[in-house]
Amino acid sequence: MKIQLFLGALLGFVLFGTISGQQLSVDRSFHDTRWLQIPEGAKVNQIQFFDEYAQRLGLTPDSEMKWLRTTNDQQNGKHYHYQQYYKNVKVYGAKYILHEENQYVEAANGIISPNLNLDIRPQISAAEALQIAKEDMQASVYTWENKKNSESIPIPELVIINTDYPLWSGQMKLAYIFELRATNPHSFKKYIVDAVDGGIILSFNTLMSCFGEKGTAHTLYHGDQEIDTELENGVFLLKDLSRGNGIQTRSITGKIYSDSDNDWEKGTNDQKNGALDMFWGCQKTYDFYKSKFNRNSIDGKDIKISAILLDTSPYNNAYWDDKLYTINFGIGDNVTYKPFTAIDVVGHELTHGVTQFSAGLEYLYESGAMNESFSDIFGKSVEYYYDRPQFDWLIGGKVTVAANSALRSMEDPNRFGNPKYYKGASWFKGTADNGGVHYNSGVLNYWFYLLCEGKSGKNEAKIDFNVQRLGFDTTIQLAYHMLTDYLTPTSTYVDARTASLQLAANWWGSCSDAYKQVAEAWKAVGLGGTTESADVQILNNKTSLTSCKDGLYQFEVRLINLSCSNTYALNTPIELSYQVAPKGAIVKETYILTADFKPGQDLKYTFTTPVLLTKPSTTFYVTVELSNDVDTSNNHFTVAIAKSSANSAIEHDILLSRINVSGSPCPNNNNVYRGSGQAVYNGCSIIPINTAMELRLNYKDTTVVIPFKTTKSTYPGGQVPIPGFDIPRTFLGLKKANGVLVYANDTVTKNNIANFQVVFLEYTKKDEVETFNNFRFDSSKITLNIDSFNTVQILNKTSLNGYTLHCTGGKIFNSNNFFIPALNDDLSNFIRNNIKFSSTIYLCADIKGLVNPKLEYNLLQQLSETDYESFGMKDPSFAASTRIIYRNITGGAIFTEVINNASVVPAEWRHKIHSIPAETYAIEITNLCLKGSVDSTTNEINPDGDLIIMDDLVITADAVGVVDFDEVGFSILPNPNHGHFVVHLNQPNQKSSDLQVYNAVGNRVAIIPINKDAQEVILPSQLPSGQYIILYNAQNGKSIRKKLIIL
Repeated sequence: MKIQLFLGALLGFVLFGTISGQQLSVDRSFHDTRWLQIPEGAKVNQIQFFDEYAQRLGLTPDSEMKWLRTTNDQQNGKHYHYQQYYKNVKVYGAKYILHEENQYVEAANGIISPNLNLDIRPQISAAEALQIAKEDMQASVYTWENKKNSESIPIPELVIINTDYPLWSGQMKLAYIFELRATNPHSFKKYIVDAVDGGIILSFNTLMSCFGEKGTAHTLYHGDQEIDTELENGVFLLKDLSRGNGIQTRSITGKIYSDSDNDWEKGTNDQKNGALDMFWGCQKTYDFYKSKFNRNSIDGKDIKISAILLDTSPYNNAYWDDKLYTINFGIGDNVTYKPFTAIDVVGHELTHGVTQFSAGLEYLYESGAMNESFSDIFGKSVEYYYDRPQFDWLIGGKVTVAANSALRSMEDPNRFGNPKYYKGASWFKGTADNGGVHYNSGVLNYWFYLLCEGKSGKNEAKIDFNVQRLGFDTTIQLAYHMLTDYLTPTSTYVDARTASLQLAANWWGSCSDAYKQVAEAWKAVGLGGTTESADVQILNNKTSLTSCKDGLYQFEVRLINLSCSNTYALNTPIELSYQVAPKGAIVKETYILTADFKPGQDLKYTFTTPVLLTKPSTTFYVTVELSNDVDTSNNHFTVAIAKSSANSAIEHDILLSRINVSGSPCPNNNNVYRGSGQAVYNGCSIIPINTAMELRLNYKDTTVVIPFKTTKSTYPGGQVPIPGFDIPRTFLGLKKANGVLVYANDTVTKNNIANFQVVFLEYTKKDEVETFNNFRFDSSKITLNIDSFNTVQILNKTSLNGYTLHCTGGKIFNSNNFFIPALNDDLSNFIRNNIKFSSTIYLCADIKGLVNPKLEYNLLQQLSETDYESFGMKDPSFAASTRIIYRNITGGAIFTEVINNASVVPAEWRHKIHSIPAETYAIEITNLCLKGSVDSTTNEINPDGDLIIMDDLVITADAVGVVDFDEVGFSILPNPNHGHFVVHLNQPNQKSSDLQVYNAVGNRVAIIPINKDAQEVILPSQLPSGQYIILYNAQNGKSIRKKLIIL
């Protein structure tokens, strides 16, 4: 579905083009999708987004967006990161991020390769691609050939990639991508080899070279510092187990640094080589990311930090190893450099790891320069917070032998030959140094410095700037969330500017002083103007990207005044044009403002000259020009328009994208689901108000017709107003259905169908056990939905105590021998991303009046002998796992839990007991199994696959009543009450204990010591009305629960 795009907020969004006189590379291979702002009121959530925007993004039915991770910013905004796949092959570098506020997507950015259509069958093998790269690299010894290393021979990954990568202006090709790592010569190189003809598309260097107990370390650079060490076998080690999964430092020879008294003295070889600085720097960098961003180690999941000192020979560098996840530091040659272990260098190298696990900025050209810059930024930030007396703006200033020297300067990048102006005089333009990654980092470095310190002056273009200081605390938050929430592997400086301005707008407002300072700092480095300047943005405003009738297409654009203070006066001329990209004829038109165009306003303009399309698909370049516009980077967009074919003219075409249903499968007052439809009109003529249509709901055995009339005129590209409707409770069980939208004049009917399913069940009551006996279950109370890669059977096996429910998977490799399941380190997300390998049991739980209701069943989770770790799965037990979702009366999820106790044969039965949250009506039990098959002879599930077996499913509860006594019992009177009651003990002389109060979702809200009979209790006044559970823990170890009602 296509959604109309417009901006109502003053966001400094930029696309491609010219900024302050400096020419940006214009990527014309995309629609206006690199940065999207979602219209206010659209209410599209992250699950719906790619369905709604499929046409706009160029996502064909063979394309899939797979969820990678979710990040959160300091304003509680959520950012969902996705990777594009085509026919289950990764599109390399194509990552897209959805930015959610208040449960709806408000913006999106990243790269999607649109309208892919290519053969994914390679013509050369992975082994042949590896040999081609080895012949090119011509190393004498590779790392995997050294038995001392734990590395294995690289396995090329088949991907789809742009031939101009990291730009996106070339062709999309099938290729192998992998890294070769050699020890002689010492070199790491990434190769991209054409999978059809064996040509090397690209190769580049990936060596990111950049130049328990309390102890005291007399460091080489930072004076005496307290360190946390470990005491083992009577000696202290430079090892720390108190931070995450540990920090370990060692020599390249394997030596572990030790000391007898934990006072690590000056003068030792280890101290002179910088081992103490290296260890202390690792600890402080971990502390920095934890205290400032709540990030747990490099990957956010407390990965172990391994630091290696290369102390066997002079080595003038330090680097991050992106495969072994280690940081490595040379000891210098004492001629030009000293040991590379100063804290800013340690922080720099560890930040390369943070970048790898977040934005993944490719180590090439502008993305590589920003990769380097973020390491400089956070390396210096660690120094600022933990060694402020020695802080300066020099990168590596402490590791150079010569006085007043350094690797780089953030305060004055020009001092060491780095640019501080985008594509200015010092900008590195060649291909060496991976396109100048260590040089062109100066631009972002200087931007960060300006915001931390503040400065005024003239930039390289002789333009005045005046940046007011935001300070370190604010600026590091801005930089961190740019990196982790917005940037993608091929992001450019323009993307970084856009990301920072969107963050500033979200956090402080688009005309706030902080926003102005961020924009002013970008102006100082040659990227854009300020919010006080004149700035107009142009966006495509047409949702339909297909022509009508004879190929005529009329462009419609939206113009947005992004300035905070500049008004374009009545009668101001605005020049607009479009051109067949890249060098076709230009059509120019002039729009004269009919009213003042004020800050924050937007207006729509339709070109009077339509386009005549003659090809199946044509790319156009649309621009706007104003004489005083200071930021022209957002003055154009690229869009591809498809020509309708003669045999499928779309004079009247309605696309039904989805049927949404909400409600509960359980008996309730209304006994209905509420349904709604979403459809867009892709036709060319207006559908008038009161036009008759029908929505037909087709079940297997019946059809329900819902007639309606449109409530407003529907224009091309607009939403068809389908009214909400009820789905009555006329059957029990699960029914798969489809909705068909019927419009008499519709000329394309094949896209009018959307599928959905409905479940209606009776309640399962307390102690009603589902045993699956006689190959059956009670279908009025339990039902199953079996997805495409899953098989479910009830089998009678003596070894399994009779009748049990069996679930297994399917094929885990496609016809090209590619691993089908989508990887994810979080089990809940793993199940969600691989739902086609699952089946779901639905039941309704009647828990009214029950005390401590529980869901109980027997469960066996068994793994096949598949080596899932070799395919990148960190936890193979995910391959046979279970998820339980508890839902309320409206169908909303209350609580979710996951179970993965799977093991290889022989797996064991486990009796599972789960507390059912209050307000639960429906329960969904999803069993996911990856690999599985059915025996062709017996037609039964093979027992050697990934397997889940369930039996004896039942709802249980404690005895009902609130004044029941036993040997350690108690009563509460009155009940219900207003949070004020008296506790009566059954045995008044028993020893004192305590009373714990839990709310409906299991959170403890109070704990009260009980030391006498008839003790008065007053609960906190802020507790809301509702049902609570009181747990009494007696001194003899027994516990008893009571239900408490607060009025």
